[in-house]
Amino acid sequence: MKKFFSMAALVLMGAVMTGCTSSDDDSIIDTPQLPVNTSKIVTLTTTVNRDAVATTRALTNQGVKTFAVGEQMAVIYHNGTSMVKAVSHELAAGDISNGGKTATFTFDLETPNKSEAVTYIYPAAMAGDTGVDYSNLDSQDGTLETLARIYDLCTQTGAWNGDNLPSLSLYNQLAILAITLKDNAETPTEITSGITRLALSDGTHSYTIGRSAVAGPIYVAIHPTTSANIEVRATDGTNSYTKSLTGKTYEANNGYNVSWKMQASYNDPQGREIQDPAVIEWLRLYGFTQADINALGNDAAATEQLYRCYLYNCDFTVAGAGASDVIVTDTTRIGDYVKTITVQLTRKAPLGAINGNLYFFADGNRLPDESVEFFGDNNNFDFRIAPTTGEVTQTATATINISLEATTITAEILPFIPDNPEDPMEDPGEDSGEDPGEDPCDE
Repeated sequence: MKKFFSMAALVLMGAVMTGCTSSDDDSIIDTPQLPVNTSKIVTLTTTVNRDAVATTRALTNQGVKTFAVGEQMAVIYHNGTSMVKAVSHELAAGDISNGGKTATFTFDLETPNKSEAVTYIYPAAMAGDTGVDYSNLDSQDGTLETLARIYDLCTQTGAWNGDNLPSLSLYNQLAILAITLKDNAETPTEITSGITRLALSDGTHSYTIGRSAVAGPIYVAIHPTTSANIEVRATDGTNSYTKSLTGKTYEANNGYNVSWKMQASYNDPQGREIQDPAVIEWLRLYGFTQADINALGNDAAATEQLYRCYLYNCDFTVAGAGASDVIVTDTTRIGDYVKTITVQLTRKAPLGAINGNLYFFADGNRLPDESVEFFGDNNNFDFRIAPTTGEVTQTATATINISLEATTITAEILPFIPDNPEDPMEDPGEDSGEDPGEDPCDE
């Protein structure tokens, strides 16, 4: 069964739910001042109910939303000249009945024209001067408490009941998303607790959620959608993530638990994003960390690096064989000539084999004086580095026979470059775009 969301504050059943209290309440809820000539003011009451069709209006297993002391409702009415807004008195305990599902609101109205229908807007924070102010949804804080108190809109319109305001049932107008986010690693990790900014856009409506880095879900009230394409962006202040949703339908008066697997979009040192998901996925398969990718610079550099990885298996660039990672640990000399040299090589797995030339430089020469072909750690008798997986560092040493006149020797591996390399850019696979675990509440 779907969980439905009614309008009101949160009454907890055996648990206390806390949230951030907006410091902008006074500017959001526009309580009109009484005019000097109070003879034009009439005080009227109305009794309203939640949507009577649904018997259960649960946000979570810990609490149900009901009318609460201190809440206000707005009414849009005609004052004989134009449509205007009035905000009710705050609810008192005696105004609430039926287990919190019914409440009596009191209004002070100036010269109401009772031939014109009235519209109720609850909570009052969602009311503009002449109707619902949907712009209030643009910026939310992601907490359940604030959503229930300010954003969870319900309305109804009706004709006057003689001289009295009509008694009506209010109906929810929005869809509610309870969002959790995961990264796109092979074994996804939830990242919700670190997210400080979340933005959603369906091409017509946009929502920005600024929040503290706390455990989720992130609660967002949105306009209902039908087969909408929705772009999602998130950040934890350091890392950025994106998601493209297609054909999403979120109905009014419904709540949805959704879990989205986000694509990381890395920033280079200049703040530009590396966004090509295929390139990033392949670099990850080659063992690149987020810091490795960030340091590449931009999409072009990332693509070039991937091509090099395809050619040489990346060992020479990622904690592998390079000038600083090939160390000469010992030499055996005969006269002025070095006859054997012991070299230590360190690399990070999982990567491929190293294929290239092991070059030796004598006495700081810029050009190599001797070289040995090197065909990978799995096929090379001298270097015994066992194949493995995971983030580990492996070290191997080898003693190589050479004949080189030198006082000091340094070493470096330069990879082979195939004459006709194949296209390295085969798509490693894309996210299907499906939303894992996306289900209506209570389903």
